[in-house]
Amino acid sequence: EGSQISGPKFDLKFELAVLDELGGPGRCEVHVFDHRAALEPGLLPSQLPHGLIVHPWSIEGDHDRLKGRRTHLTLSETLEKLGHKGRTIDLFKVDCESCEWTQYADWLNVDADLKQILVELHGTPRLATNIFEMLRVAGYVIFHKEVDVQYGGMWVEYGFLKLHQDFFDK
Repeated sequence: EGSQISGPKFDLKFELAVLDELGGPGRCEVHVFDHRAALEPGLLPSQLPHGLIVHPWSIEGDHDRLKGRRTHLTLSETLEKLGHKGRTIDLFKVDCESCEWTQYADWLNVDADLKQILVELHGTPRLATNIFEMLRVAGYVIFHKEVDVQYGGMWVEYGFLKLHQDFFDK
């Protein structure tokens, strides 16, 4: 079993498993974004394995930018700040307690190539089908769906994989 880092607000088992599975430090980076991280003991950079980086800000959508939260950046701002513009992001995981409904269009309009998107969808807004249509048009297919029965099925985890356009042209 790999390392574990957790606290009242953080369970990083998945992120640590990804780091381990992909060869560990030097072979990949795992970035976690949460504005509560600065308040969590045990998440200091010196306490984290090399390759796991926890940032003290959350990701928000362009739609939410007008709220003026100093603890949040858009995905575009985050890519700029980290020098990751134009890079390939192999795995983009989102669990932001309903903010996905105001952000998903932003994921498809950034200067980065998101190869795989893992997202937990919370509830079902009126225009819930838009997320699936936009991802399909952008070249993504669903490869995983798991209902979180612990909470009555109101949350559903999806895995989307970006395929080459040739797949859709045939």
